[in-house]
Amino acid sequence: MKELKIKQFYKFQEDAIQEIVFEENVIIEAPTASGKTEAFTIPILQKIFENPINGVFVLLIYPLNALIDDQISKISNLIEKCKLEVIIAAYSIHGGQSSKYKDKIISESNKKSIILATNFDFINYHLILQDKKWNQLFKNAKIIVMDEAHSYTSFHGSNVYHVLKRMKNYMKKIQVVGSSATLD
Repeated sequence: MKELKIKQFYKFQEDAIQEIVFEENVIIEAPTASGKTEAFTIPILQKIFENPINGVFVLLIYPLNALIDDQISKISNLIEKCKLEVIIAAYSIHGGQSSKYKDKIISESNKKSIILATNFDFINYHLILQDKKWNQLFKNAKIIVMDEAHSYTSFHGSNVYHVLKRMKNYMKKIQVVGSSATLD
């Protein structure tokens, strides 16, 4: 907290951090730019620090590629400020990225705990294809965070439900965290 210049948490952050640390599923509802990302990232960094694994530790799911890249930048900055880059790396993965970049993620996953930000389309595509390199990468993840949870409605929400169901069947025990500024 000192490295991040955080003097105290908001009540919703304290509650979320406690629930995430104790492996409860949780939905974080708070206004835009109020610290939702920190509310789920800080306990995830703590969990990795206490029990690092090689491979993907957490899948961060975002509805838009621009949001994926923006949030990975923010989370990478948190990792750096906490001096955890020796054991943790954060990457975005979505369409339009080079094979070399994607190979780097897989290589790095053999040495560090990975925070991987992506979207449901990428996960669904690779689960359907049974792409072994990505399936193995996803398989041991401990946490799925769905940011902008309010955006998974209607037809898209139905698809997300079925992808999550398939992911739960494929993965071991998984903790789910949702985050939104506009859920009722």
